[in-house]
Amino acid sequence: QALAGRRHSYVKYLPTRDYDRAEADLNLVVPALRLHPRGEGEGHRWLDIGCGIGNLLEAAKARGCRCYGLDADTSLTGWAKENSSGIDFSGVTLDKRPFDPPFDFISADNVLEHINQPQPFLVSIHQALDDDGLLVLRVPNYDSIFRSLISMQGKLPTSFVIDPDAHPVNYTRRALH
Repeated sequence: QALAGRRHSYVKYLPTRDYDRAEADLNLVVPALRLHPRGEGEGHRWLDIGCGIGNLLEAAKARGCRCYGLDADTSLTGWAKENSSGIDFSGVTLDKRPFDPPFDFISADNVLEHINQPQPFLVSIHQALDDDGLLVLRVPNYDSIFRSLISMQGKLPTSFVIDPDAHPVNYTRRALH
C-alpha cells in the first residue's frame, strides 16, 4: 500500500467500499437505468468519469452494463484494474479517453465541483453520449440543511468545509440547474 514511502490514494476508499458500491447502486445506477428509454436491459455502455476504485461501475456491471472508467489518479485506476474484472479502466482524463463513444450513460459523481470551467467539460460529455443517453451527475450541495445546521453550531467538520482549491465551484441546487 506504499510506494517509495508514499501511501496510494486508493487506501482511503477501501474501508467503505461495500457501502459505497451499495449506495451508488441504490441512488445512481438503479434510478438511471429506470429512466433510460430502452429500459433496464443488458448491454448498456456506462462511462464513469472520476471513477476512483470503480464502486459505481461495479454496481452498474452487476446490473448488466458494459463499464468503462476514467480517473486522472493512476493509483486509483491501477488498484481497480487489479481488483475488478470485466471493467475497462484508464488513468486519463475525458479529453484523452481511450474508449470510443457513444455511451448510454456517463456519470460524474462528485467531479464537477473540481472543474474550473464546467461548460466545456459538459459539452464533451454531451458529445460522447448516445442520442438517448443520460448524464448521471452528483455534486455536494453547498446549501444543504445538514451543512447549514452544523455550520451555525460552529462545529463544521473538515469534510464539510469546501476547499476553494479542490472545489473551485460550490454548487447549490439552483446553481447546478
